[in-house]
Amino acid sequence: MSETYTIKYSTKAINDLRDIYSYIAFNLQAPETAAKMVRRIRNSIKELDFMPERNPILDWEPWNSLNTHKMRVGNYLVFYIVDPLQSSVSIVRIVYGKRDIAKALSE
Repeated sequence: MSETYTIKYSTKAINDLRDIYSYIAFNLQAPETAAKMVRRIRNSIKELDFMPERNPILDWEPWNSLNTHKMRVGNYLVFYIVDPLQSSVSIVRIVYGKRDIAKALSE
C-alpha cells in the first residue's frame, strides 16, 4: 500500500486562491461560484495526498529538473513539487490556464 503525502501551500499559492476568489466574487459578481471554484481546487489538491506523481511533469527548465507537476482543475492549473523522501507535496502556484504560465511561475 502506498503512503500518504503531506500537502503544503506556498505563500504564493495561498494568495493565488485568494485572488481567484476575489476575481470571481467581485469582478464577475458571482460569490457562490467563487466559493465553489476555490472549494473544487482545494478538494483536488487534497487528493494529491495519494499518488501525487500521477500528473505530468513540466517539460521545460528549470521546472522539469525540480520535478514540478501540473494538474488541471477547470480553467486553472495547479503546479506542485513532489518530495518522495519527505512524503510531501508543495503547492507552488495556482494560475488561470490562459495566462502566460512561464511568466507566472517565474514571479
